[in-house]
Amino acid sequence: MGRLIYLDNLRSFALLLGIVFHSAIVYASDIKYAIQTEERSEILSYFCYWIHSFRMPMFYMISGFFSAMVIEKKGTSFYLDGRLKRVFIPTIFGLVFLAPIQYFLMEKLNSPNLGLMEFLTSFFTKDKFQHSHIWFLVDLFLFSMIYVLIQKPLHHFANWKPFQHLSGKIYYLIGFTFLLVLLAHTQFGKGESVYGIFKLTFVYQFAFFIVGVFCYFWKEILFEASMPKLKPYAILVWAIVVSLLLMELEISDPLWIYFSYANPMFRISHIFLWVLSPF
Repeated sequence: MGRLIYLDNLRSFALLLGIVFHSAIVYASDIKYAIQTEERSEILSYFCYWIHSFRMPMFYMISGFFSAMVIEKKGTSFYLDGRLKRVFIPTIFGLVFLAPIQYFLMEKLNSPNLGLMEFLTSFFTKDKFQHSHIWFLVDLFLFSMIYVLIQKPLHHFANWKPFQHLSGKIYYLIGFTFLLVLLAHTQFGKGESVYGIFKLTFVYQFAFFIVGVFCYFWKEILFEASMPKLKPYAILVWAIVVSLLLMELEISDPLWIYFSYANPMFRISHIFLWVLSPF
């Protein structure tokens, strides 16, 4: 297998979508953000929900794919060395020097007399610590370390005979992700965090990282020749319908409301669409 240029292009596309997303969110009507204008657009709100429904899971799927590839071709030591230099060091720098400044300036708007040292003393605690935009690097590094520990069982599991047919592999990945995220949601609300790590979204994103790992083991999933022949417009219509349903549920059934307080069937449908949208 040579270099898969389209995966590089897909990663670049997702990166550029981040600029579009964070520009549009300023004008979105149903999304809270630190900076927003008085004039809001409901269309941009749906646009942001659509981008957000697949962009980060796609990043982690690609990361899982390349993680499995690097370990198989270069070894675990090479992979760990790269993660420490390319992910861990930038993450620590961002958490220590960049994230606190953002939250300090936000706090200064409400408390003009707040001192920097006073703020930092309370910021670096279990309940107050936040990652800002460094959160995805924190999660990525932790996913990488967890994967190093479980790589061999995953590899053996991927070679299990029941997963020999393409359709079965796809259904397995969707089912695995759905059940893992649903189980996590019965235990955690969307806003529940520890040291800035949001528990539910951590499990959600990690599930797609593992999906990326299996996509490396089951390479036929990524090649068009092996996939069913579907018309482009049919795929587009399917994606739009799923996204619109998910957006309506995201607004009417926020996931920070605990599972025990929600309509069980309504919430299960919400979780399923949350998982299905990136696929």
